Amino acid sequence: MYRHYEKFILASVFLLVFANVGLANTSFSVYQPFLAELFTDSTASLIVTMRTAISLLTMLFVDRYINFLNLRKAFTLATIFTACGFVFYGVAGNNTFLYLIGSACTGFGYGAGGQISMTITLNRWYKNHVSSAIGIAAVGSGAASIIMPYIATHIVTSISLNTSFFITAAITACIAIFVAIFLRNNPEDIGLAPHEDLSHNKRLPQTRTPQKPLPRFMRYLLLFAAFSMGSLGIGATSYLSILMTSSGFSSFFAGFLVSLMGFMLTISKFITGKVFDSMGAERGSEIFFIILSLALGSLSLMGLRISFLAIIGSVLFGIGISLASVGLSIWSLELTDPAHRLQTIKNFQICYAAGGVVFNALPGILKTLYGTYTISYVILLVLTIISGLIIRYAYTHLHNWSR
Repeated sequence: MYRHYEKFILASVFLLVFANVGLANTSFSVYQPFLAELFTDSTASLIVTMRTAISLLTMLFVDRYINFLNLRKAFTLATIFTACGFVFYGVAGNNTFLYLIGSACTGFGYGAGGQISMTITLNRWYKNHVSSAIGIAAVGSGAASIIMPYIATHIVTSISLNTSFFITAAITACIAIFVAIFLRNNPEDIGLAPHEDLSHNKRLPQTRTPQKPLPRFMRYLLLFAAFSMGSLGIGATSYLSILMTSSGFSSFFAGFLVSLMGFMLTISKFITGKVFDSMGAERGSEIFFIILSLALGSLSLMGLRISFLAIIGSVLFGIGISLASVGLSIWSLELTDPAHRLQTIKNFQICYAAGGVVFNALPGILKTLYGTYTISYVILLVLTIISGLIIRYAYTHLHNWSR
């Protein structure tokens, strides 16, 4: 009855990411112009800030939350909160307080049922090809960012804003039901072992997991790398459009580049998982850090107003920034001892979110001081190089900590 059940687990996690990351966070920017028109720009930003703050607060306690319930109950409840958040949006009308309650709900859903749920669940259910599974699941947020903006905009313009919110809530509720039915805490609960593809075992590079905690200085360096990935994954993507328009490109061209970047990112998440499985996370990380560095180097030269350079930079950035999702999850699994794995996954995601919050405030300040957004991308380039060196150092010395 449960043959190939890992596929149901993967589908459940894909949908978790689609709902709690994609709908609640990634694609929600499509509503920002409508909210700014309904209220003010500052109020629209406050609604997003509430979600970000609650998600970060939730991550501080997510390990206790999961241990208190279990994966199935915890992630189903998180998705229900996301659905309730969109219900509050739908009934809010012009009531700011109800929108803030909705953002608190979606923030809890994102913090308790997003990237952390993906990493923990797939690590339990897959003995090998974990990177590929994470790459497939991570596509969920990209799928939402591609599909939902068109659907939501059409519904808002042809019917109403609250109808769009109610439909999103219904979709999320259906996902919660699917997760409640099919997600299982451990394969042993239904008489299975973690999925293992024996036909490829001889070709898979083996990574030795440390059996004791890493040195404290290394743990801090890895958290800094996670913080930098948050600056890139959240901050750099948010300012790509305004980087282009402030450099003299048209808004149409800037929009095209953002869409192109998002499309490449969606594809790259799947490819990154496959590369990590076939070459190992150490070698795979090196390749994608190089791609990401080339991308940021190109974007740092936008003052030259070279269209081809803008296109190349956006494409490479979409490919390389998959490290912020797939790479971060794999590092949190491989660069920690089993006893501290859940705590490490949590800490990586907290630092990732904190990096996004901190860096989101920086480009505007630097633009005021220096008159350009390119300086922010120069800083991101430096952070990328430092992070790449940290990850390289961690894997190079991993055998010393595996004993």
